[in-house]
Amino acid sequence: MSQQTGSHASTSVTDSTSFTWSDIDPALRPASEATELPEQDQTSPTRLRNGELVPRDQYRLQLESVKRKQGLQAACDGLGLTYGKKATLTRLRTLLEQHWYGHAQQMRTPAVPRLATVPATRSPSPAHLINSEPAEDNEDEVAPGDPDAVLLRENNASNDDIESILGYGDDGMDEDFDDEEDNEDSTEGTAENTGVYEAGDHTFCAFVCPSPVSPHLPRPRTQIDLVLPPAAAFQKPGCAPLLWPPVLGQQSVQWTDVFALVQQPEHLWDVWKPSKLLDSMTLDEIWKCWRTGEATEDSTGEPSGLKPPLKSVEECFGSRWRKTTQARKAWQRLREIPEWIEEQLRTRHISLDNMLTELEGMRTTAAAGGSKLGMNALVRHLQKICAEATDSSTASASASTSGIVATTRKRKGPVHGQSKRQKLSH
Repeated sequence: MSQQTGSHASTSVTDSTSFTWSDIDPALRPASEATELPEQDQTSPTRLRNGELVPRDQYRLQLESVKRKQGLQAACDGLGLTYGKKATLTRLRTLLEQHWYGHAQQMRTPAVPRLATVPATRSPSPAHLINSEPAEDNEDEVAPGDPDAVLLRENNASNDDIESILGYGDDGMDEDFDDEEDNEDSTEGTAENTGVYEAGDHTFCAFVCPSPVSPHLPRPRTQIDLVLPPAAAFQKPGCAPLLWPPVLGQQSVQWTDVFALVQQPEHLWDVWKPSKLLDSMTLDEIWKCWRTGEATEDSTGEPSGLKPPLKSVEECFGSRWRKTTQARKAWQRLREIPEWIEEQLRTRHISLDNMLTELEGMRTTAAAGGSKLGMNALVRHLQKICAEATDSSTASASASTSGIVATTRKRKGPVHGQSKRQKLSH
């Protein structure tokens, strides 16, 4: 009996050399038949000694050991696989797996957990899985040839549901390699917290509206957001250069908040000066620059921000914000008209509209040849009027002074006709 057992055992060992493990089931291949995977390439499937790929499940575990998008993206690039910039680790692993095992798993049935959140209306046809091919990924749409996407669409799932189930969005597994859109959102959130953002013309602006109570709502940008000077204006002399203006906080930003942080006013004129030459401006535009601030425009001509009132800038910084010769001359010409208007409003108690209408009429009556005076010519005309008024007041004061008769005090005469010396001698 023992001899028969020994004979059968010997036959079994001898017959084992006549077949390979692949003749039984590729999934039953022992790990000893696999070639060791080099450490520098964890994204390609290992091949067995007979040249075949390791089982798909083993390759899936191999891909899961790669924790960075960079290596998976490099593998996809080397194989010519297209992926969107929103592709996550899960999506990149799926693309590589489908590239190597897409035809070997044609009859694979979908996993039940993937359909758990999708209301099923009818069973998918196996033909959708057999004929499906790995398709190029699009950064805005789900790949129409993806077997899982086809299956979910057959169950009336929306694109948002498909992206949520297949992991097209941020899965939180690779924080070190966020895509560009996530970085832009993060930068925008940071700008909202500081109270400062960079406008389309690369100038800095401050939020007039405070941050919303809800963290999910963006901080609104308005047409009256404050136009800020360059970062150099906030830099203390002798300190390292600033790349961004100081933090203005989440409250509504006012001009007094900005003025208090300026360290070098000489950088203000280039940004806050009028955008037009004086002769190209209207009386209304000059007054707005002086009292309320000049509005800025974007590339489409729409209002995008507001400069500070030049009167407030002058009152805060004096001549320090207009040190150059060109800036001083331009300022002297600009201030004549609004200062004239303020003086007339104060002394005559008339409305602003009436004052502007009167100045428009003055441009016509003072001009020669019927054409209106330009703004520079109007400035010279107002200066002439002021000089004549000053000369007239000086002449009146001089005339009134000359009419005053100077009187002298008379000395007392001697007592009873005697001199003081004679009186004392007695």
